[in-house]
Amino acid sequence: MNTSRNFKKPQETADTIYLNQDELTRIANTVLPQYLENVRDIFLLGCYTGLRFSDYNKLTKDRFIEGGAMVKICTEKTGEDVVIPLHPEAKKILEKYEPQGGLRLISNQKFNKFIKTVCEIAGITENVTFNRTVAGK
Repeated sequence: MNTSRNFKKPQETADTIYLNQDELTRIANTVLPQYLENVRDIFLLGCYTGLRFSDYNKLTKDRFIEGGAMVKICTEKTGEDVVIPLHPEAKKILEKYEPQGGLRLISNQKFNKFIKTVCEIAGITENVTFNRTVAGK
């Protein structure tokens, strides 16, 4: 452990950017073409579980426990097993795609491109300004 008095841990306040429940509901209720509907549902599943794309991208039936009330998954970033209670809206999304064998997953790049289109169609177009530190500046 470094106990040098000359070493200072940099601290930075993060900008918190998020969608509120009304915006999530607006996205959920927007009529979309099927390929965008799938993207919207993948996005909402991530919002309602709190999982990253790399984690909810590997959700399979064997990950659901307690009769489908919870999901157990080893997260990609931390390697930790987490158990997450499923929000009722997340359950609805999973049930909607169960007859087809689950959500049709796509690449992260396509997802990022298409979710912007989904938000535009849903009327969520507010510009957001945030700060970013690069090389300490």
